[in-house]
Amino acid sequence: MYERRCGAKVFDFWAVIYGYKEQFEVMEMKWQEVRLLYPNQFVKLQVLKSHLQGDQEIIEEVAVIGTVSDEDATRELLQSKGNQFVYHTSHKEIVLKVRKTIGLRGKFRYAN
Repeated sequence: MYERRCGAKVFDFWAVIYGYKEQFEVMEMKWQEVRLLYPNQFVKLQVLKSHLQGDQEIIEEVAVIGTVSDEDATRELLQSKGNQFVYHTSHKEIVLKVRKTIGLRGKFRYAN
């Protein structure tokens, strides 16, 4: 999904807003660095490094895609796909609960 180049990461993705293929460089950042740069606001993030601990995913390194207004945060979160998500910088660490889906006869339900 990404390659190393000059200490930065290069991502290829389809830009939803502009509708064309775009390439951009991002820097690996720890969550504490993001909290210092974007205090008390929502940010859209790309997960670069994480690990599972039981039913929780601990996010270690992220790339900031951009800031999100309070009014648009829920909509942006629902539109996020793959390793992208929206999170508020008031949280001391990023811990996501992993829910496993179980499919029965074409219907899905959550195991937890």
